[in-house]
Amino acid sequence: MFWSYHGLGGACDYWPDGLDGRMYHRIGWTGDPAAIPVVLSAAAQIGEHADGGWIITDTGTSPVRYDDRDIRISILWKAQVRPRS
Repeated sequence: MFWSYHGLGGACDYWPDGLDGRMYHRIGWTGDPAAIPVVLSAAAQIGEHADGGWIITDTGTSPVRYDDRDIRISILWKAQVRPRS
C-alpha cells in the first residue's frame, strides 16, 4: 500500500493482521467536508492539465480543474487466482 496525499483531511486505515492474516485496508474522506461534490457520469475523464494539476471533463458539463494537492487517485486491483488444471 502506498499513501501520498497532502490536502485537507484524508485517512487511510489498515489492519496488517486482518482476517486470515490478510491486510485489510480502506480509504477515508479527503478534502473540505463542507465542499459541494461535483456530479459526474461514468463517462467522465480525468487528465493532466498542461499548466499543472488535473482537469475532469464530462459530457454536457464545464471542465473542472483541481490542483495536485486536491486530488487523490485510488487504484483498486482485485484478482481471482486459480490453480492450473
